[in-house]
Amino acid sequence: MKHPPPGALKASATPEVVMMICTAGHVDHGKTRLVGLLTGCDTDRLREEKERGLTIELGYAPCMIGGDLCVGIVDVPGHERFVRTMVAGVSGIDLAVLVIAADDGVMPQTVEHLQIMELLGVRHGVVALTKTDLVPPERIDARAEEIQAFLEGTFLDGAPVYPVSSETFEGFDAFYEGLCTGLEGIRRDRRPGVFRMPVGRVFSRPGFGTVVTGIPIAGSVHVGDEVELSPGGHRGSVRRMECFLREADAGGTGQCLALNIPSLDAGEVERGHMVSPPGQVQAARFFHLQLRAVPRLDPPLRNAEAMVFHTGTALQAGKLYLLEERTLEAGQSAAATVALDEPVAAAPGDAFLLRRPSPAVTVGGGIIHAVTAGDRRPQKRLALELVTRRESV
Repeated sequence: MKHPPPGALKASATPEVVMMICTAGHVDHGKTRLVGLLTGCDTDRLREEKERGLTIELGYAPCMIGGDLCVGIVDVPGHERFVRTMVAGVSGIDLAVLVIAADDGVMPQTVEHLQIMELLGVRHGVVALTKTDLVPPERIDARAEEIQAFLEGTFLDGAPVYPVSSETFEGFDAFYEGLCTGLEGIRRDRRPGVFRMPVGRVFSRPGFGTVVTGIPIAGSVHVGDEVELSPGGHRGSVRRMECFLREADAGGTGQCLALNIPSLDAGEVERGHMVSPPGQVQAARFFHLQLRAVPRLDPPLRNAEAMVFHTGTALQAGKLYLLEERTLEAGQSAAATVALDEPVAAAPGDAFLLRRPSPAVTVGGGIIHAVTAGDRRPQKRLALELVTRRESV
């Protein structure tokens, strides 16, 4: 008998989604199937995803937890070619479900996804040890011990590991109860400040015009509000809004929103753009930040090294300038400036990630401390002052 989805949302229900969680991990470790067991939703909506059995775009599903708490689940791609999409999905997440298959164990994207979540500020999570029906019982126990050792020193150090089979449903109830327990202590307040929503997807709907989707990282928005697209400066008013496919009058941090903005041309909007109130967020090329290198980084980061910069849903090539030393070793932190080839919309306090372009690998991340507009990179002394000034606040 098929296990009934405990988090399935009734068609007539319109609860407020109060926080976001994500599933992360290596490709083909069972993330999408686990979301289906929780919610009854198939988050692989694209034909190519169904044909290849591979998550390519972000999948979203609402989920009732413990009977009264509605959370949004983001199912992120596991393949290394879609790390940009994975980074976009993790921005604004409150709790992570790290999914590791019992037959494979820790794999390359398990490692990188864990690094990315830690660098982007995720601080709570549980582990789902999936595909337990494919291995003998003694292997499950050994694999759980391996995972706990792997997680030492990370934000998931000491996190519970729940063996679960999506085929036989063995262990699913314990996993669901553990997820409920993990979420009980982190009911979040909306992040205050200026409304900012990184664009995740854009499309045009007949009779309505342009629809822009994303997860706001700060503030709130209401139907009728005027908003601006950055970069670009195009403006329009929010005519209609949906939160997880439910009509809504307002939405904000930690909710998956679709904003109908008819006066925007869908061709003007791209993933990586930012939606915010007019005049509040300016795209820039120079970001001053506190950078933390990943453990086991090899070789060390070098001054003026080419980098790919991720923040929100934006991705842009540029160069890294270290402000105090010529190199940065594994696990160390330093003040730095990133000079981008093209402007990106982001604000102080936003999380960022750096990846080497070739071979493509995550090398560090942290928090943006200051932004400089214009075409001239500030002198090293001034840039260092901008970073240290925010640290002292």
